[in-house]
Amino acid sequence: MYKMLLVDDESRQLKALANIVRALRPEYKVYEALNGRLALDFIQDNPMDVIMTDIRMPEMDGLQLVEALYENKNRAKVILLTGYGEFEYAQKAIRFGIFDYIVKPFGKSGLEKLLLKIDQVLELEYSENKRREDMARKLDESLPVYQTHLLNKWIHGQLNEAESKELEKAVGTEGTGILLITELGTSNPIEASKERIMHQMNMELKSLLKSRGHVISFFLDGQESTVAFVVSSKEARLFRPKELLVILENWISNCKAEHGMKITVGVGAAWTEMMVSGKSCYEQALSALQRKFFLGSGQAIFFEEMTRETSKVNPLAGQEEELLAAIKKGDKDAMNNSINALFEPIPHLTHLNPAEIKEDVIRLIVFQLKAAKHFIGEEEYHMSLREIRIQLVSCEDYNELRYWTKKILLKMIDLYQTAGKDKNRIIVEKCMTFIQEHFAEELSLELIAQMYHFNTSYFSSLFKNHTGTSLSDYVIKVRMDNAKRLLTNSDHKISDIAVKIGYKDSAYFIRLFKRELGISPNKFRHLTGKES
Repeated sequence: MYKMLLVDDESRQLKALANIVRALRPEYKVYEALNGRLALDFIQDNPMDVIMTDIRMPEMDGLQLVEALYENKNRAKVILLTGYGEFEYAQKAIRFGIFDYIVKPFGKSGLEKLLLKIDQVLELEYSENKRREDMARKLDESLPVYQTHLLNKWIHGQLNEAESKELEKAVGTEGTGILLITELGTSNPIEASKERIMHQMNMELKSLLKSRGHVISFFLDGQESTVAFVVSSKEARLFRPKELLVILENWISNCKAEHGMKITVGVGAAWTEMMVSGKSCYEQALSALQRKFFLGSGQAIFFEEMTRETSKVNPLAGQEEELLAAIKKGDKDAMNNSINALFEPIPHLTHLNPAEIKEDVIRLIVFQLKAAKHFIGEEEYHMSLREIRIQLVSCEDYNELRYWTKKILLKMIDLYQTAGKDKNRIIVEKCMTFIQEHFAEELSLELIAQMYHFNTSYFSSLFKNHTGTSLSDYVIKVRMDNAKRLLTNSDHKISDIAVKIGYKDSAYFIRLFKRELGISPNKFRHLTGKES
């Protein structure tokens, strides 16, 4: 059973949303709060799995709540309820790790899709946490849970003096030492059948590293496929990079050949005082590991060997206008050459990490997308923006990021080339598609005109000029077409069919059907061979 907190200062909307969630997910425990401050106070004593919050609220708004949750390292999945005009706020919240956002107004179908996504992620996290716990129990030489906790605090510089002495006494890290991080590639599935293999591989590396000195290993918090190894010795000569490289390369090669596992290792520099340098050791090893984004996975990467550039210039900065000019001209070769030139120096800029590179690329593309916003429409703009972010953030390496950047920009060139089409006709076509997909919902001219940001009377004329019929008549036609389909191909009652196509009053549906087709629904069913 998952726990969800809904936050909105409009009590009526809050109750309505809570009732819908409870109806769609009766197994959820749903709580309510009227502003961010009340929500934050409640969460401190009642951990939540999911938090769905509005943005604009008194005392503490949704963005402030998200920032507070981020600072407190709260692991709940946060969803923002946002209107079209509030999307800039949603963009700001993305850097605080929100799970998703949903644009108002939304119906049950949109909420159901979001809940399904939440279910899948929470179930996956639950199973992964369980597997990680099982793996930790199976490590014959693993440290006690408390010592693992202390080691994780040590690498983040969070130990107090008493804890530091306790850890030093328990694990013994005197003399010179190094810290290295091993990471299983994301393409390797973490299945129950592979837990034994992962345990075996870690024990093999531990055995190999014992030739260098005293070895301890531990899982990094929240990362079941990442293990840290700390090796210490009184003899500094044992940590020469070339000798370590041979050991690690042989182990990585063996993992690939015998187990089909692709492992990457990040190795920090040697330190003479390990206990006081834990955070630096970890940050160096992590920095080396992150270079796999540029150098490729399945190898050992040493912090000391990383390329150092004196230039701190980001090659992606300030290139937006030049790229936009190529896109507007439809010059695919110029765009392709421009992207290649922009990406070429990136692997040598060690001051940039993969997350920063991705954010810079996203900003570069958003600039192009904003320029096209006037002809793709508000809704399509926000949908495209979210899809682009998801796609680029998920890129595992530099070449994949370049590939998707080019693909997205090529699609944008196609958008500009088709922009000469009648914009209003495109909007009307989108409206017709929306009606065809949502005919069973409450539809009105006012609601649909608002969706496309038009005055009601203007949109009514626009629709009729392009289709030859009024919007209300088109809604009736779509509903009657679906009524005929259901009368012909199902045994549903007339009253049920009325509800399924958007009419709560079956008598009204019968009168309307007879007016449009000249016969009653029962007579139509009889003529098509279906008896009621």
